[in-house]
Amino acid sequence: MDRSITTWNAFQNPVYTQVELGNPNAHCARFGICDARLLSYREWNSLRLRHYRTAKAIFTYQSCTRQLDIQFPPGGLLPQALQYFFDSNSFLIESPKTLSPTLCKALGISECSIEAGVYPIQKAPDQWICLSLNTTLAISSMPTM
Repeated sequence: MDRSITTWNAFQNPVYTQVELGNPNAHCARFGICDARLLSYREWNSLRLRHYRTAKAIFTYQSCTRQLDIQFPPGGLLPQALQYFFDSNSFLIESPKTLSPTLCKALGISECSIEAGVYPIQKAPDQWICLSLNTTLAISSMPTM
């Protein structure tokens, strides 16, 4: 399936997050998504990265594909993270990660686990990086705000 990059100027219900890269089963070492924390836009915009495993990301849930898209904006990753996690054309998630109920609610779903796997990455000319992740999820019956 071709999911061409369009600079992500039309986010559907963007969810601003602070992501800790790493394997949750290896005390956040190695590869994957160790944690994702919901932030307000103001918190996200003022977040200063101090460690290569910390990243700024925008999560969106695509109901038509049932995929979770994670987009890292320019400056959302330190150079060391780009080199360590995104040097190839793929992103490795070694262990599944269940997202917090708060984050899932913000996405409009009641539960969500990111499946382990090797995911292709897309890099836009303006330096956005996008992942489309396979998920195990349940659709929320409550409307999102």
